[in-house]
Amino acid sequence: MGIYFSAATGWCSEDLDPRLQRAVSDGDVKRIQSLVRFWHCRCVNVNGRSRDGRTAMHVAAQKGQAEAIQVLFRLGGKVQIRTRKEAFYPVHDAALHGHTECLRLLHRLGADVDIHSVKGKRPVHMAASRGHNQTIEMLRDLGADLSVATFDRETPAFFAAANGHVETLRLLHRLGVDLNAPGGKDGERPIHLAAARGDDAMVEALASMSADLSAKSTRNDLPAHKAAWNGHSGTLRLLHSLGANVTGESGKPWRPAIQAAVQGHVEVLRTLHELGADLASPGKDIWSPAQHAANRGQLLALKFLYDIKAVDVKTVLDMERHGLAKSECLEFLKEAQRKPDRFVDDAPPQLQ
Repeated sequence: MGIYFSAATGWCSEDLDPRLQRAVSDGDVKRIQSLVRFWHCRCVNVNGRSRDGRTAMHVAAQKGQAEAIQVLFRLGGKVQIRTRKEAFYPVHDAALHGHTECLRLLHRLGADVDIHSVKGKRPVHMAASRGHNQTIEMLRDLGADLSVATFDRETPAFFAAANGHVETLRLLHRLGVDLNAPGGKDGERPIHLAAARGDDAMVEALASMSADLSAKSTRNDLPAHKAAWNGHSGTLRLLHSLGANVTGESGKPWRPAIQAAVQGHVEVLRTLHELGADLASPGKDIWSPAQHAANRGQLLALKFLYDIKAVDVKTVLDMERHGLAKSECLEFLKEAQRKPDRFVDDAPPQLQ
């Protein structure tokens, strides 16, 4: 990466010296001092960078080496220095790894603990993504905004929910954060993310914190849509028991039943059927769950819908003229028409 000349120390490499990196990782402060001050008549640059722009100060923050941070700072190491591509600062590394004392030290040495990266990520987002509650509380004490969003509109609560950190959500709620605020590109709430993950403990926790179980994303997704699309039948039952709408329309063309049919989630279809959902009628896009199942080749889903008499056979077979249904689904329905008794069963089919 080149060298430069320093009047104080002579010729110095711009690269992060691997020996300095090892010494910092190990917290070997004596080795750090000897490398930076003098090594075989050649200076080791205390602010030398790796290929992605990380310095020894980033390494110290990542590894939680508070004493190394102090030594590097005394030797001219910068605390307010960013990586090349993502523009992450040492405070981001400290927060990501939950090194609260290192973060406090960096702040005392002049680092901005609320600084953002190229994508708008701040230390509080990093801490929330890993569930470092003590770090979040300290950042709050140092003036960080716990509701601040990235440039993709992702809040600390969004990161906590996306990564399954229930206790972090409880902490944020206790500290006054609105858990019903939309976040992310699609305006999803933490309850949407919990439902998408099938994280029933988080769904229950959010419900206890007054989460809106009927909240819509900008795509008109309800939490039930997220659960259905990802195959979480147990989460759908839980949402229903908590009073959420899991069967009807939301303004979205596809209701949960159609999403389950598209994805071939038979157990979700079974659950929706037991909860009283309409599995036969077309959605706002004109197609019924059976038509969507045939279009995507979801044979097991189609068989289940046929068994509970939720298939208009003629309508689905008409899709063949336009090449809109998979052959295996069409063959099943044709065979069912030829030999109807073979496919009649009072009980829904069980998955093998």
